[in-house]
Amino acid sequence: MNVYKCEPDFEFYSTFDVIESEEAEETSRLMRHSRSVFGFDEASTTPSDVIAPFRIEISSEGYMAGTPNNLPVGDFGGLSCSDYLAVSPDAVARIGDTLSESGHYLPTECNDGDWKVFIVDRMIDAFDESSAKVRRWPDGRISEVKEFAFLTDRLKDVPLFILKGIPNVFATELFVEMVREVDLTGLRFELTPPDKEAERRAYFEKYSKRRKRTRK
Repeated sequence: MNVYKCEPDFEFYSTFDVIESEEAEETSRLMRHSRSVFGFDEASTTPSDVIAPFRIEISSEGYMAGTPNNLPVGDFGGLSCSDYLAVSPDAVARIGDTLSESGHYLPTECNDGDWKVFIVDRMIDAFDESSAKVRRWPDGRISEVKEFAFLTDRLKDVPLFILKGIPNVFATELFVEMVREVDLTGLRFELTPPDKEAERRAYFEKYSKRRKRTRK
């Protein structure tokens, strides 16, 4: 079974900003909730504990800070302040049930459509630490994962998942094939461990498509 890092494609698709209000401290609460979900903070939190309804909007900045946003809007978009995903109404309609198996939505308002904000919270003990390549702190804790390895027998029928204390979202072939089959955009999948040649081909294919869209 192939496993992929799953993240917003910031380079080729628009991101979303959280609209801050002074009294609500939206960004701080989002970040606290994210840390709890990934297992960095021991205190248990729920969406209702941490997150009140908040507003998002398509970012005015492009991939490089300070540049205008000329990027298309995909079906998924990253939030600039956290590990959450903005999910389009089309994506919710097509694969919303599958997403719900692996995470939860947060109450959202968006002037650009009925977007929902989603975070993966399905934590599975599937990290094969003995086969992975890691760096450690002097006390033995992992400081960096150079190359992931997984206990794939624990990932049967799992579309998306996270590992405790590792701020990445992972997707199995089940989810990757589903997204590609229904032609949803805005996510980037990186095979773990990586296939460098396949990544290079995929990058140039995507870059070529972007240039064709720009010329139109």
